[in-house]
Amino acid sequence: MDQQEEYRTLEWIMGQSEHGLYLVVAEEEAQEEIAAGCQEKGAGVYDYKLDFGRYSFHALQEKLGFFENASTILIVNFQLAIQTEEDLARLNFSRDMLAGLGKNLIFLTTQCGDNKLAVGAYDFYSFLKLRILFGEPVQEGEKEDAFLSLGTNGPTDEDMLCRNRKDGMGAGSQRNACGKDGKAELGIRRKQVELEEAYISIGKAAVSLENRNFQQAKRLLAYSLEIMEQQFEPGYPELARPYHLMGQVSEKLGEYQQAEAYFKKALEIQETAEPEHPETAQYFHRLSQFYEVQGKYGEAEPFCQKAFSIYKNAMGDGYPGTLAAKESLGRLHKKMGIKK
Repeated sequence: MDQQEEYRTLEWIMGQSEHGLYLVVAEEEAQEEIAAGCQEKGAGVYDYKLDFGRYSFHALQEKLGFFENASTILIVNFQLAIQTEEDLARLNFSRDMLAGLGKNLIFLTTQCGDNKLAVGAYDFYSFLKLRILFGEPVQEGEKEDAFLSLGTNGPTDEDMLCRNRKDGMGAGSQRNACGKDGKAELGIRRKQVELEEAYISIGKAAVSLENRNFQQAKRLLAYSLEIMEQQFEPGYPELARPYHLMGQVSEKLGEYQQAEAYFKKALEIQETAEPEHPETAQYFHRLSQFYEVQGKYGEAEPFCQKAFSIYKNAMGDGYPGTLAAKESLGRLHKKMGIKK
């Protein structure tokens, strides 16, 4: 699909002296392409996929400080930061503070994230100067998924299914609109809703982990993985994050054997999907840290070396991840008596 007009709009935004908030709606793969193109033109790029966590103004402000000289900053995969009603409430509250940062802030989110913003963060949404849609528009009925995800009183699956199937039917046909075919379609819809709930639970688990509520995080992740393992083939890329989080939770609970297994499973999936991606480097580094705190320096060193190599090649010497991996590597070499 030709997106030249959308890209020209982004170039126009980057050239504006009057700063504001903008929204780009695109799927994750498209977001990465957009971010890469804008970065080449001097924009800063902050990716929530590389730094898991819920939205807060002060945390985002700290991250954006790294791009002091950039007048335009892209906040990529923003849908990962707005998993709960609390996240959306904080976003509404901080809209004026975001506008006051003196930058062009372009938030990139998926269609599902766009739905959540429209439903649960109307103050922020109405404050946007422009919304740019990459790809096909949201289909009728997808807005209701946002209501379901946020736990508000939207139409039920049965209501939506029967209403959509009855459109254009005669009275006799309408009586059969929710028959055998309707039940099959409803089953598909329920799977979609379950999967969305699984993603939301992952976000809540990350918050619980941050708040040191490890048992709750474990329950939420177990719930998410039960759904995702039923719907996805083993090794599917979307499984990497919940496995990685489960590794962190298991480590905090002192379940080191389980933690190691989860960390390795997450790394295997992530490396297979994106071998040179910074997120893969993050997984390598985390496993290295897991071994280091147990005094297993020989096992930690190659994982840390790999993390440093990926970070450096993908993001450069000055990237925070590169610097952190380099520091860890130096510390490991010192503990191992290796002189570099």
